[in-house]
Amino acid sequence: MKADLSDGLNKLNITDIEFSDGADIEGVEVVDGRPPEINIKSCCFKNSFFKNIQFIDSEIKKLEINNSRFEHCDFSNAVFTDAVVHRAEFINCKLLGTNFTESVFRNVYFKDCKCDYAFFSFANFKQAKFENCHMLQSDFQRAVFSKFAFSKCNLAASQFSGASLRGLDISDCEIEGITAGPLDLKGAIISAEQAVLLAATFGLEVKM
Repeated sequence: MKADLSDGLNKLNITDIEFSDGADIEGVEVVDGRPPEINIKSCCFKNSFFKNIQFIDSEIKKLEINNSRFEHCDFSNAVFTDAVVHRAEFINCKLLGTNFTESVFRNVYFKDCKCDYAFFSFANFKQAKFENCHMLQSDFQRAVFSKFAFSKCNLAASQFSGASLRGLDISDCEIEGITAGPLDLKGAIISAEQAVLLAATFGLEVKM
């Protein structure tokens, strides 16, 4: 799932990047800064590395990310609906309220990210993982998961209605207050403590 980046990336300042409709940003390394307001129809990030970049409130109607890494970047309140993200890493990034509704994720790794209130509803994940991410009230309604993993994530009060968690091991995650029905949770791997918690959610009393 890790991006395979060469040592020959073109080092640029954020002001050297032109974020215009149809921009094809490839083979660059950009560290520190905030671009001008981004509100464009399409953009492609390919074979690139971004660190400490603030993409706050950006809107890209058709975003494509291919073989790229983002570290300590801030995507808070950005809108990337219908994005296609392939072979990408998000490390220590802020995705507070970021909207990835109906997006496609393939070979994608999120680690140590803050994804509270993020929207992944109707998204399609394959070979993707969230590790040690804070995801309070995130929305995965009707998302599709294949070869997917949550590891040590805080999923408290998150929305999973219509998203099958069959085969997912969420036993080391915080799940208090999640919204999911019995069919959504059928086949999920949970801890004994979580079983008691979910039983209470569904109005059952567990006799110890």
